[in-house]
Amino acid sequence: MKKHLRLLKNWDFQKLLNKKQQVINKEYVIYFQPNNLKHVRIGISASKKLGNAVMRVKLRRQVRNIVRNNHIFENSFDIVIIIRKNFLSNDHQTNFNSFAKLIKPILSK
Repeated sequence: MKKHLRLLKNWDFQKLLNKKQQVINKEYVIYFQPNNLKHVRIGISASKKLGNAVMRVKLRRQVRNIVRNNHIFENSFDIVIIIRKNFLSNDHQTNFNSFAKLIKPILSK
């Protein structure tokens, strides 16, 4: 993802986490908030409980691919995606469908 489409700073993440607008399922926790931009900004977080650094980078790469394939960039939201433990046990298609179900009500607002 391009740099202007990402949330990079800790205070960006904390601002969304403190608002507590979230949707949850077994694979993801998604925090969201409308922004004044004309595009989505996304931050992805993977806990150390999910594995070593190589594994966490791999998981974030997979989630970026899932986000890219859902075509959500024309909306104006800030979104933080937190990967949960069940993400590891599912295949890619299940994780993709799970993300699509979670993001649909957010984008309809």
